[in-house]
Amino acid sequence: MNFLKRNLGFIEEMLKNGGTLTEKQQAKLEILKTLYTQQRTMHNTRENRIPDRIVSITQPHIRTQVRGKAGRPYEFGAKVTISTLNGYTFIDEASYKPYYEGAYNHFENSIIDYYTRFGVLPVKILADSAYNTRDNRELCKKLKIKLMGKPLGRPPKGTIPHVDEHDISGRNEIEGDIGTLKTRYGWNRIMARLPETGMTAIAMSVLAMNLSKKAKDLLRLFFKELLFSSFRSFLV
Repeated sequence: MNFLKRNLGFIEEMLKNGGTLTEKQQAKLEILKTLYTQQRTMHNTRENRIPDRIVSITQPHIRTQVRGKAGRPYEFGAKVTISTLNGYTFIDEASYKPYYEGAYNHFENSIIDYYTRFGVLPVKILADSAYNTRDNRELCKKLKIKLMGKPLGRPPKGTIPHVDEHDISGRNEIEGDIGTLKTRYGWNRIMARLPETGMTAIAMSVLAMNLSKKAKDLLRLFFKELLFSSFRSFLV
């Protein structure tokens, strides 16, 4: 850090003496200044975290996503909230900054997005356990929407809490979509450097998966009609 401080000081002196930087170099210099300030602050305070910590010089918008998974407690990249309906996937929210799904109004925004897309409110919602908060349950009760999942609180001793029969299968569907987006459609291999192009790559992956699903549905319908026509001709 002392070497970095010295080099930043040399650059400032050269700029004062008439030196110039390109717009790209000036932006990179500001990133390095912020990075030095953050690292120096954590060193002086003996802490390992700081708000909006820069973890990549070439992608300063990237933030650490705490996942808590075995072997992979942290991930880097965008955090995306998706919803599925009839096999099609929709992006409800995407951000490079980490957020907790149960906080703020993420759940309410997803309901608003659903109404905007289809013109009606959903009858049932199967959401991640993080969304099963008391406020969200009250919202669903007010809107007459069934929020499936385990009830809040500890179940009575010796009993098993009732869960909707579609709970497990529904979760498998959306988790499977996420896995497919990562392995087949490139969510694990996004090479875009700018935040805008990164979000575009994320959206294009979802679009490609939905188009593939639509093509399969049309092909299935075509062969169904073809088989029905052949069977009808055979009867005639």
